[in-house]
Amino acid sequence: MVDTTRFAEGQNLTVQLVKDSPSKRCVIIGEAQAEETDFGEKLTVQAEIDGKQKKWRMNRDTVKNLRQLGVDSNTWGGAVVNLRIITVNGKESVVGVPELKAATTEKIK
Repeated sequence: MVDTTRFAEGQNLTVQLVKDSPSKRCVIIGEAQAEETDFGEKLTVQAEIDGKQKKWRMNRDTVKNLRQLGVDSNTWGGAVVNLRIITVNGKESVVGVPELKAATTEKIK
């Protein structure tokens, strides 16, 4: 028997995939790439969500949020990102917000 779920999904991280996700979180895998689309150049990363690897074409809000991790996308690898669905002008979109690590302190003797 073959579970056909993965065959019914596309290769991209989508609004529906996030809505159906129990975790609403993903991990960025590797460095971002610039990709030309019908809507202009988009920043694209590989992301793992609930054990599935997907291509994520990030919107401007997500890119701005991830810049908290660094302006160079090679610093984003391994980052955990909380995913939200927002609606702008009637269109749903995925926005990512990175989980920032808490600062650690050392005792100085």
